Amino acid sequence: MNNVANINDVSNSVKATPSILHCGTPVITTGIMAKLYGTDEANVKMNFSRNADRFIEGKHYFKLEGVELKGFKDRVTKSYPVKFHDQIVGKRARSLALWTERGAARHAKMLDTDNAWDVFEALEDFYFAKKQESQHKSTFQERNPLKNAVNLLVSKKGIMYPEAYSLVHQQFNVSGIDELTADQIPMAVEYVHKLVMEGEYIPKQQLPQVGLESLAMPMSFFDEYDWLFDLEGVDKAKSLSEFYRYPQKMLKNMAEYPNPLIEMLTKLRGMGVNIDAAYFWLKALQHRYEVNTSSLNRKERLLSDVLLSNTSVAHNIIKSIIDEWRNILAPAIKKLNPALESEVTKQLSELNGVIYCNLLSLKEKPETKLLD
Repeated sequence: MNNVANINDVSNSVKATPSILHCGTPVITTGIMAKLYGTDEANVKMNFSRNADRFIEGKHYFKLEGVELKGFKDRVTKSYPVKFHDQIVGKRARSLALWTERGAARHAKMLDTDNAWDVFEALEDFYFAKKQESQHKSTFQERNPLKNAVNLLVSKKGIMYPEAYSLVHQQFNVSGIDELTADQIPMAVEYVHKLVMEGEYIPKQQLPQVGLESLAMPMSFFDEYDWLFDLEGVDKAKSLSEFYRYPQKMLKNMAEYPNPLIEMLTKLRGMGVNIDAAYFWLKALQHRYEVNTSSLNRKERLLSDVLLSNTSVAHNIIKSIIDEWRNILAPAIKKLNPALESEVTKQLSELNGVIYCNLLSLKEKPETKLLD
């Protein structure tokens, strides 16, 4: 009976969870998913960081930043009761991960607890099964702003209408703009305007008014990454005390690692500023860093292999010397000078011990027993 009661409690909790749709697909936030799975948000982020190669953006999750995140926050404000706003997305959030059904399943698999699987089964039945019918499709009049935006895109970029509309279809996972909901139309218009502005010269009088406070990037930017510093095993305060103390492993070119420069450039692009050259330079710098790091790692592995080989050879040689000494020379010398025989035996044994310990260390073996 208790098990039935627990499953009912899980089902009721999932049913009470606000339904979130992104591009017509049911999704769930990290915070809500962690709460339902009975873990904390930092643990979910840590699992993702350790298994990032198992997740595909657009298939297992969506990452919202810049203009797209702003549009999502506005939709949350308009579409959900106030009590759910902070549960879905924090006001100060700089990015947001939205997990699809497949992504939520992978997290349940990584947690691998009965509770997580019970929750995921309830999510399958009562959350991800929800369809988009609850939101009314847009009307012909509501789609007019989007059509005007597409007209501008065709005029500015010199592309054909089918190609322009296909970009919208792909972005929102629809086969026609008549499938877009009324809530998605403003997001689609913003997306098309972004396509118009990218790579285009915008006269000064048309540039949006950029509030400098929105571009601020103080050191508090790193506050939301405490969990990542803990994961990497580095002291956050020390790492941020001087630029040369910042750990190299925190400079990884991965979505979950802090990158204030990328975020600033994304904000500027969202405001209509052409940052193509700056973004290109940054990506080139990141590429060079990755290539150089990979090259250094290969050299370190090569040197380690050479050192291991040389140490192994030295160990075999000293073993041969010790065998010759014990079987042939030591018995004869012991008769003539016992003290000399004892000292030489001791020195050879210590040398063998040092070489053997180094060999074990290079092989990363836990045993440390010395050869006699």
